[in-house]
Amino acid sequence: MNRKILFLGIAALLLLISEVQGQSQSFTPVWEIGKKDNSASEFALYRDSYTAYPQLFKEGVAIYTIGKSNEKEIPYFLPGSDDAWAGNISGRLMIRFGVDQFRSDARLKLKINFVETHPTSSPLLKIVLNDHTIEKKTPAGNNRDFLNDKQTRSEGLSVEVDLPAGTLQKGDNMLIIENAKGSWLAFDNIALLTDKPVTMAETTHAIVFLNAYAIPALKHGKGGELVIPVKIQVANWSENVQYVEVRAGNNTGQFAVNSGIQTVDFSLPEVKSEQEVDLQLICNQKVVGGKSVKLSPVKKWMVYLIQ
Repeated sequence: MNRKILFLGIAALLLLISEVQGQSQSFTPVWEIGKKDNSASEFALYRDSYTAYPQLFKEGVAIYTIGKSNEKEIPYFLPGSDDAWAGNISGRLMIRFGVDQFRSDARLKLKINFVETHPTSSPLLKIVLNDHTIEKKTPAGNNRDFLNDKQTRSEGLSVEVDLPAGTLQKGDNMLIIENAKGSWLAFDNIALLTDKPVTMAETTHAIVFLNAYAIPALKHGKGGELVIPVKIQVANWSENVQYVEVRAGNNTGQFAVNSGIQTVDFSLPEVKSEQEVDLQLICNQKVVGGKSVKLSPVKKWMVYLIQ
């Protein structure tokens, strides 16, 4: 009897050890941006006025390519919708990285360490990795004047997000960190971690089709016809101007896209009923992306001007 009890006790202990080891399995960095040193000094604008953000980062977007970019290319903070000085935009950081080999069951964690966050209007982050989206509230900081004086008493400010297995893809991957709601945050460092080996690769596509949406209005086209304005947002990850074509059926347009984020103006014929129109973005005679745009009839008004 005593031997049986001893055997069961040992078996239970081994099972407990196995479970603890599984739970504490270490995660290693796939990549990191910035140093974890409770300082944001390596990033852009740290020694300049934060009010220059809208001029330097058009449309509130900064872009970073792992293995090619450096920290001086992205701001040390992201403004939020409460920040009137930045135009009440939701600042975004877009991180692109290439993957060659990975295991399909690899688990991922995104860890973002902050030097400081706004103490009374802490941000709500929207995090997107490829097709997976999650929202996470940041902890509140201490110094509402950090963007001015760079002083902080905060410690351990961070968010950690679990990303499910299968989120990675072979080739180009896109991670977007958006300050969706609230006020500013200041970065310490950003790290993507995994519990299985991941082999990195160089990114391939210079042009990425980010977004497209129709404006509920009418204007006159080149031939005098009524058309619906369409805004198209494109990211040019290269240092050179890229020439692209937007195609929607028989409607086409050619544009030069500078390095960074750019919005170009396109137009589609007026519609009498709601329609979904597919757009293609073409670069170097290859389709590099596609989006669907919803078009709705626009009500016309007769306006009388009295002098």
